[in-house]
Amino acid sequence: MEDYRHWMSAAGLTVVQSHDWTQAVLRTWEICQARVQRSGAWHLARLFGANMTMFLERFDTILNAYRSGAMQYGCLIASKPGSSCTL
Repeated sequence: MEDYRHWMSAAGLTVVQSHDWTQAVLRTWEICQARVQRSGAWHLARLFGANMTMFLERFDTILNAYRSGAMQYGCLIASKPGSSCTL
């Protein structure tokens, strides 16, 4: 999120609010991973091709990225100088 904050500032925007939703999203990915493992979705994924199978295989990578802080999920709200946008 810091990269995005920097890019917004470099573009002349002012970040007025930020929200880190990583923990909530992490839990969603954990639930999805558990459901895939229990349901046998791997068999169905193979019918949809390599991209679907690869997506399911990457759940661990995504979870590890969220857990380690390498990836975050959030929202940045910015305003343009001189705009009348209010929150």
